[in-house]
Amino acid sequence: MMKKIIALFFSLITTFSLVGCSNSPHLGDITVDSNNDFEVKLISAEFVDEINMDENDENFFMPTTSDKTKQTLKPSDGEVLFHYTCEYKYVGTKELKDHLHDYAKPILIYDKEYQFNENYCSVRNVDSKWYYLSSDIETDYFKKKMGIKNTTFYDSTYKPLDDTIYQVRGFISVPEKVKLEPKSLEFCLYLMGQKYIIE
Repeated sequence: MMKKIIALFFSLITTFSLVGCSNSPHLGDITVDSNNDFEVKLISAEFVDEINMDENDENFFMPTTSDKTKQTLKPSDGEVLFHYTCEYKYVGTKELKDHLHDYAKPILIYDKEYQFNENYCSVRNVDSKWYYLSSDIETDYFKKKMGIKNTTFYDSTYKPLDDTIYQVRGFISVPEKVKLEPKSLEFCLYLMGQKYIIE
């Protein structure tokens, strides 16, 4: 597994050297990671003011759209939440163990120079239940502050020829300036080793 982590790390570095490359995937494109293990599609990416944290709502971990939502997550003062959703499935040829913390680490690159990869959290849907996928925010924070009880970590074993499609929802907290002063935005998920250009 350590070899795979190292390989993913170097593939991520490689994507950073491709800034401005016209063949980089865009929102809605389907791509395969550099190890040919995962086929992934970035569904949405946007700045939001708050996120729905009600586990009983089908829009759990999505941007809040109703004043009736009682459980919400808001950014700290001077920050805004960059929210994203994606879908992926395993297309590798050998069984692969998922240790969660190796995947779905988001990085937002602003103005081709500034990188934001802290204060993030992502969840994954498995069999109609949501599980934490990765986070650098203590899960106890969500359980205590938001009242979350059911969402836990979940280990997966991916097997060849499995057509299961997983959905991931997540966010990164970034300075408001990133939203208020539009410049180039590049979005990368560690899982894919690929870079998504957000126009």
